[in-house]
Amino acid sequence: MIHLKSRGLREACTRLHVWGIFSVILKLDGHDSPGNCAIMINDQGEVVHRYVKMNPWIPTERHYPGWECPVTPGPKGSKIATIVCADGDYPEIWREAAYNGANIIVRPTHYMSPWENGWDITNKMGAYCNQCYVVAVNCVGVEAACSAFGMSMIVAPDGNVITKAPAGVPYIVKADLYPGLVDKLHESSVTNTFLYSFRHRGASCRDLGGRGETRCQYNAYTYGGEQDEPDPPR
Repeated sequence: MIHLKSRGLREACTRLHVWGIFSVILKLDGHDSPGNCAIMINDQGEVVHRYVKMNPWIPTERHYPGWECPVTPGPKGSKIATIVCADGDYPEIWREAAYNGANIIVRPTHYMSPWENGWDITNKMGAYCNQCYVVAVNCVGVEAACSAFGMSMIVAPDGNVITKAPAGVPYIVKADLYPGLVDKLHESSVTNTFLYSFRHRGASCRDLGGRGETRCQYNAYTYGGEQDEPDPPR
């Protein structure tokens, strides 16, 4: 189904010898509702990645929620995860992408005014807190009285913006990325390596043998759906 719906995109990637990431609505096998998806097509015209948006925008977006955040090998040592639009308002999805091995997180969006500040903050946060490159692509124009403001940006793993498009006009941004540096950073135990510290909490504590606490003890990352109501106070 993906191959049929993406034929024109696959042909374009093959002709131009480029990799492309596209935001599309797709029918999901086994579900009546479609998914808000991102797909990645390589320079051979092959669909090599599909992500179904895990956090649909309630109440407006009635798509089926996704169930995983895959990471796919890309060109030049990149390991690419995708998230979609309002996904980026949830810190958990950025961390999930990095935890799964991403060194580049791509975020296609239809972000609208007046959320320019939120757009800026969440992209920088996603990059800094997870020490990954963030490629955040926003559309431009008015649709159904909603104005998408553009301002696409590429953010470095330290949270600094490498390049950013102006507001309100179609624009192309470009940057050289070095994903191998991100991989080395995630493996190290030096100061302010957040993903390592997340996996090895308290690694400097002698009681934990220099390895730290490796169990996930965050309730936010282990919940099982609907929670039981807490016992009333006594």
